[in-house]
Amino acid sequence: MKKKIMLALVITSTTLAAVGLLPPKYLNVPDFQDCLKTESMGTWEHWCMPHQKPTNCAEHSWEELTQLTGRDRPADCRH
Repeated sequence: MKKKIMLALVITSTTLAAVGLLPPKYLNVPDFQDCLKTESMGTWEHWCMPHQKPTNCAEHSWEELTQLTGRDRPADCRH
C-alpha cells in the first residue's frame, strides 16, 4: 500500500510540473514576506504587492519582486 501512495505522489508532482503549476517565483525572493502584504479574500488570505516599498523590505528583494511578471508576481494590493 505504501508503494502505491508514494508512486501516486511522484506522478502527481511530475504531472503538476509538466502542466506548469510550479510555485510562483516570488516565493524564492529572499525575505519576500517583509516586502509583501496579505489581503483577506473572505475565508482565505493571499500575498499582494503594495504600491510602495515597505520600510523593512530590503532594496534587493523589492527590485527582484518588481521585475517579476505574470503568475510569478503577486497581484497588486487593492488598498
